[in-house]
Amino acid sequence: MFKLIVGLLAIGILPKLCDTAVAIYPKEDKPPEFACQEGCYLKKLNRVIGYGETYYNVGKECASYECRDSGETVQYTCGVIAAGPDCQVVKGDLNLKYPDCCSSVKCSNRKTKGPINTLPTVPPSKM
Repeated sequence: MFKLIVGLLAIGILPKLCDTAVAIYPKEDKPPEFACQEGCYLKKLNRVIGYGETYYNVGKECASYECRDSGETVQYTCGVIAAGPDCQVVKGDLNLKYPDCCSSVKCSNRKTKGPINTLPTVPPSKM
C-alpha cells in the first residue's frame, strides 16, 4: 500500500513541481507612497500585494507572486524545458495567467501517450 501511495504521489505531483521555478523575496521596506497599503511590497514590480493574495504579471512575464503573512513574496515561474527527437518547444503566451502562459513541448511522432515530463536543469557551476 505504501509503495502505491508513493507511486501515485510521484506520478501526480512530481511533474507539476518539475515544471516550476520558485524564488522567495525577503520582506522589503515600502516607499512612502505605499506606506498605508497592507501586504508585501516588491520593488521589482513597484507594487504591494495583499497578504495571502496572488498577483499575476500578465502581459509582462509568465509568473505569479504570492504574499506571505511574514512579508516575504514567493514568485513562481516556468521551469526549464527542452525538446527531444521529433519534438519542439512551443512558446508560451504572456497574455495568459501563470502557469497557462508557460512554454510546452509538442511531439509529432510519439509512440506513447500521456504528458512529457521534463526536469529543470542546474548549471554545472551550481552543483
